[in-house]
Amino acid sequence: PVQSGPFVIAARDQGGRLHEIQVDSAGPYLIPRLFPGAYRLQVYRDSDHDGRLTLGQAFPFMPAERFFVYADSVVLRSRWPNEGNDIILPR
Repeated sequence: PVQSGPFVIAARDQGGRLHEIQVDSAGPYLIPRLFPGAYRLQVYRDSDHDGRLTLGQAFPFMPAERFFVYADSVVLRSRWPNEGNDIILPR
């Protein structure tokens, strides 16, 4: 089944703080106001529009929302663009 709804893209820093944005469709994205450091990127499709990742349930059956965690930390440097950390969002 095709899921619909916005994508929630999050960057978690080494201190555990979460920086989230919501985008309505696949394409370029920007997470503003990130300080230099290492971040873990994750994304999920908010198909039930509740603003949080739904893990599903067994009875009555409801599948989990699609999610993805980037394989490695992304390191941001001061005054340098950070490109090429591509997460291909499903349509």
